[in-house]
Amino acid sequence: MLETMDFDKVYGADNYKKEQTNLTDQQLFEFLYTLIETKQLKEPYFIGLYNLGTHVGMDSPDVKYTINGKNDNALLNVFHNYDNAFGKFFNKIKSGKFSNNTAIIQTADHANLWTNLCDLFTCYNNYSVIGKVPFFLWYKNVKPQTIDVKSKNSLDFAPTLLNMLRIKKGLNYFLGCSLFDDNCKLDFEHIECVSSIISQSQNGIVQLIDKKDKNNKKIFDNVYKSFNLSSKAGYIAYLGKKMK
Repeated sequence: MLETMDFDKVYGADNYKKEQTNLTDQQLFEFLYTLIETKQLKEPYFIGLYNLGTHVGMDSPDVKYTINGKNDNALLNVFHNYDNAFGKFFNKIKSGKFSNNTAIIQTADHANLWTNLCDLFTCYNNYSVIGKVPFFLWYKNVKPQTIDVKSKNSLDFAPTLLNMLRIKKGLNYFLGCSLFDDNCKLDFEHIECVSSIISQSQNGIVQLIDKKDKNNKKIFDNVYKSFNLSSKAGYIAYLGKKMK
């Protein structure tokens, strides 16, 4: 997937140790810092990082979350381990020589799955991966602040970054707005679609949208129209060499 997005170089576990198939979260951030510190990357660069350690069914092979001398909760272990690994990386960057020209963005591809995660974190109706996700941006001397995004969704991530980079115009397929723009209103900014389930988020509340209700027909038509266009584009890009 990353290669089809025109990244110049894709690193994996085999670049870390030949005998490994996956990188732990600790190894992932250690490896990233090594790439930066040893100047193996030509500046300026953009790095996208995907971790595996916090996925459902995993347990931490490294740092454990201990309560009263016990660390038997795999869910707490994986998130504590990730926080620990990222924290060490983040402290090296913000206190070192790379802080002057580095920006760090952290988010997630989706919220909680159908698991006992809901016993630890906030879940919404307990039926899908819809919920709060982390999204923070850091660069040197940034003024710490929390922005109420009023239940908008992850479609706004890319436009927000472009806004920060002062890129005002460009050909793109982004359906969202910058989270810094209070005046931008779009049809999709409160709509979530997981498979055939479409819901709406308002004021921290997620509600299913009834497909049988005729008043919702426009919402469903627009969502499927968008999905069909984007999925066909991905299909052509993936199979382009085989097509006549």
